[in-house]
Amino acid sequence: MVNHTYRNALLMLALGFSMPALAQQHPENGYDPVAAFAPVSHPPGNAQRSFNGTPGQGYWQNRADNKIVLSLDTASRKVQGQVTIVYSNNSPDTLSYLWLVTILNRFRSDSRESLLTPPEGSRFGVKEYTDGCVIERFLADQQPADYRVSDNYIRVALAKPLLPGKQMKLEIGYHYTLPESGADYMGVLKTPHGGVYQLSSVFPRMCVYDDLRGWNVLSTQYYVETGSIDMRFTAPANLIVQGTGTLMNPREVMRPELLQRYRTAIAGDNAMRIRTAGDATAPKGAETLTWHFSEPQAGDGIWAASAAFNWDALGTPLPDGRRVPTMALYPPGSHREWDTIATAMSRIIKAYSNQWTPYPYTSAVNIGAAITGVASPGVSVLRYDQSSSGSTVWGKTNHEIGHAWFNLMIAGDSRIGWMCEGQNTFINILNAATLNGPGPYEWENAVQWMTMKENRAPIHTTFGSVPPKDMGALMYLKPSMAFMLLRNEVLGAERFDDAFRRYIRSWSFRHPAPHDFFRAMENAAGEDLSWFWRAWFFTDARLDQGIRKVTYTTGNPANGIFITLVNKLAMPMPVNLLVREFNGKSHRIKLPAQVWEWNDQHTLKVPTTSPVTAVLLDPENRLPDMDRSDNIWIGGGTKLRTDKTVTAQQVIDRYLEAIGGKTQLTQLRSVKLEYRAGPGNAFVMAQRLEPGNASSWSTMLETGHTQLMLKSLQVADSLQFSSFSQPQHVTLAEADQLRYAGALFPELRFFEAGNKVMLSDSFMLIHGVEAYLVTVTTAAGNTWKCYYDAASGMKVREEFKGQGTPLLYNSKVMSAYETHDGIKIPNQVTLNEDGTKDEQYELKIFSKS
Repeated sequence: MVNHTYRNALLMLALGFSMPALAQQHPENGYDPVAAFAPVSHPPGNAQRSFNGTPGQGYWQNRADNKIVLSLDTASRKVQGQVTIVYSNNSPDTLSYLWLVTILNRFRSDSRESLLTPPEGSRFGVKEYTDGCVIERFLADQQPADYRVSDNYIRVALAKPLLPGKQMKLEIGYHYTLPESGADYMGVLKTPHGGVYQLSSVFPRMCVYDDLRGWNVLSTQYYVETGSIDMRFTAPANLIVQGTGTLMNPREVMRPELLQRYRTAIAGDNAMRIRTAGDATAPKGAETLTWHFSEPQAGDGIWAASAAFNWDALGTPLPDGRRVPTMALYPPGSHREWDTIATAMSRIIKAYSNQWTPYPYTSAVNIGAAITGVASPGVSVLRYDQSSSGSTVWGKTNHEIGHAWFNLMIAGDSRIGWMCEGQNTFINILNAATLNGPGPYEWENAVQWMTMKENRAPIHTTFGSVPPKDMGALMYLKPSMAFMLLRNEVLGAERFDDAFRRYIRSWSFRHPAPHDFFRAMENAAGEDLSWFWRAWFFTDARLDQGIRKVTYTTGNPANGIFITLVNKLAMPMPVNLLVREFNGKSHRIKLPAQVWEWNDQHTLKVPTTSPVTAVLLDPENRLPDMDRSDNIWIGGGTKLRTDKTVTAQQVIDRYLEAIGGKTQLTQLRSVKLEYRAGPGNAFVMAQRLEPGNASSWSTMLETGHTQLMLKSLQVADSLQFSSFSQPQHVTLAEADQLRYAGALFPELRFFEAGNKVMLSDSFMLIHGVEAYLVTVTTAAGNTWKCYYDAASGMKVREEFKGQGTPLLYNSKVMSAYETHDGIKIPNQVTLNEDGTKDEQYELKIFSKS
């Protein structure tokens, strides 16, 4: 078992946090309100980082401006490069040495990544060895540099220290071989129309030097020193090159007809095809072409070159008045979603820009290649021929474009995965909802994962210490889930979004630390969120709320109801309650998490005026509650009846009389009830008397999961049942179940020959009322339990207890009866279809003749 307390202590010590009561993370320890709400101590504010989570007046950040000259030989996959870096020391420190990173060295056979790749391989493991980045010459201020290569890093010992406020020019000549299989980060895709050469981390770049760690060696690829990119990429003339930055010389690399289409496309709002694979693109007579790109705010980049590209483009207008060229390049044979992805990109960029802050780069490029997905300033690369990792091309594009905000523009320490992937996945969820696109995951699946009982590392765990099997959950799923709950359940969308936007604006193209984010959110929202950060980020705390007790005030439903809630595990969260009354009224109650600040129990009063049919805790299943068995109260228990002379026949006759009378019900020729729980989820019951046959009815019931059409209630062979629009074979017992479940008034058939009908000796205390329980066992062996209010005679609930699986529903609750055209009909019906979640439907249509 992982020692979470020890790991957290080391993490907090390294990052400057004080974390009291870490032992409270374990679910078996129960709930301790003092530990749960103890303050989280952040590092002291200083001139660089203010107490309110914004950059201080003395905030500084170094800068690296990069000019790259690159050439690609497609036959050998050799890349010849030269980079000139102007490095500005804006820190108060004198630097006697510099650190650079060259990720290409990971492909050396003696690299750390190669040695750590498991024998069976892994997504990011090294599958192909090269010589790495071979340094041919290295100058520091025009003098030969004293440098040492250490795995992926290069340390340069300076002959003359770099003083505060001064610059240094580094010039590096190098070459490397582009691996075909580049650890899901770069590589070559072979297609019938030519290879797609995708190059990432194409030059040795500066490591980040900051006020937190000094030199950030062994950081991730997303922690980049901000600067500018000027790229001149030379490739065979038949190749199209695109990537980070605006193309500065389109006239030099395109034929006139291609240039015209390119300019028309990026000036327009509708996507158009610039070039189809196989089209001649280069000016006549050229053997090689140099494509010139420029991006003023980027410290790294990705580029791709191919003769196989289809090329679609349009312009995307932004809220700040800029128009950004938006392009998709992909080979024939790509997933069909690529045909419309340029248009989707524009909508995605506009939605992010309107929600948070304008898109930060001068162009947006999406490239179909051989890797799962990666992003760099102004460019993303996705798997070309399939929806990757369970996501659609749209979903992956939404995710990779989201990285423009997190963690490229907001360049936080991506060793803490939630600052990169977690915050990005969060904005992906909101963007998908805005655009009606597929989200990163289903909320129900996230809740299910969170309620597994195995212990896990906290999400505030450095990237290298996250178990590979939990990387997706701990870096993407759980932190994005935490942000969604913080937004929707704790702060509310308005407070959260305002604080989040301020954080984004404050730290654009800067390097926030985790405590900067925590402070920024607390200060702007005006809330102490120590309890939330502790439970969701620093520990593996779990949630288990429950309903402990429900009682009527002075025993009378008309005087209100007392509800006692309990918090049983280490995580406090707000309380969402839904209280339903028999008269049709509902009460929504939301309590802040602070109800758990002093105790593990809380009692509240709800001003009900009639019996309560149900109390539901977290009715929409939004919270990761470990045990939902006590999240619903429908009453319970029994009470001996004193009216021993009452029979089941009398209870049923009283119910039929109360809703309109047996005579009227049996003479109905056509009845239709339509209930709705929301768009696309209808519960429809219709019966029609067939001409010439007084005993033949048609019944139809539709829900979000099933459809039922009963053509005859007597002959089993004539019953037709469909599930998910597919006809299903049903047994005689299942046909019998469906006839009763689909009938508007099944009580009319309770006393048919072969049925056994029994009345319980006790009143059932259910849904806030004393109810008669009538049990009907049909000739086919199915059992139905029906509950009737002893006071009004109305049916309160019915349950299927028969043979096999319920085909339509486990239970149905009826309430809010009103008279419609002489018949009393429940205006509210609550169905439990699968034994887990109740769905309440409201009557929308009633007709009869």
